[in-house]
Amino acid sequence: MSATLTARGLAAGHGARTLFAGLDLVVGAGDVVGLVGANGAGKSTLLRLLSGEVLPESGTVTLAPAAAISARARGTTRRAQRKMRNRRPSSMTSSSR
Repeated sequence: MSATLTARGLAAGHGARTLFAGLDLVVGAGDVVGLVGANGAGKSTLLRLLSGEVLPESGTVTLAPAAAISARARGTTRRAQRKMRNRRPSSMTSSSR
């Protein structure tokens, strides 16, 4: 089964620092991709977003066909979604409680 990974409008950052925004990417079966950048540029964050380990600040990541997603990846994505639901709004900080 061949699969296509598609990312549209991805954005991620740490605190007030934006790592990337508006990122679009399509990786098809058999494609080889290299990811190069300076330390702290967001390479690991991008891979975590693409794997479903974490959710993006904005944008979507899809894998078609959906059956190509392993059971482990589905569990990881569910955990990331639960974390996002349980996360405090960014306007709430420990000093504003």
